[in-house]
Amino acid sequence: MRLSDKEKNNYIKPEITKQDIISDDAELFKKKLEGYIEIHPDNYDDIDTGLWIKYINKETGKYRCGGILKYNKSPDYFVLNSPYNNLTWSVNLNKNIFFIKDISIFREKMIEKNNLYKLYEAGLVKILEPT
Repeated sequence: MRLSDKEKNNYIKPEITKQDIISDDAELFKKKLEGYIEIHPDNYDDIDTGLWIKYINKETGKYRCGGILKYNKSPDYFVLNSPYNNLTWSVNLNKNIFFIKDISIFREKMIEKNNLYKLYEAGLVKILEPT
């Protein structure tokens, strides 16, 4: 269901939302973006669907928890989806600052695991039974 459809079905936005509370609390705002990196506009085309996108509105400075990238329509907009309520909405790429999870930490761990497995296969590492 598109967000605009939900609005047509008598959706009433609360006066203060969770995202408003986060936007007004600098410490909470910072915490919500921990582990996320900003996407440079030159890289919008390269963002794969299925990734969680968070964003900040340039005009208001408000934090938006975002959603999963469903369609990448760069250079104009992203279509995001909320897995919690199955709503989709489009977000203008020129009016927002976008963030994705920094996967470099996961990539480094995966490389370490692969290297450890190669050592195991070569017989240089043994797995011991717990005593």
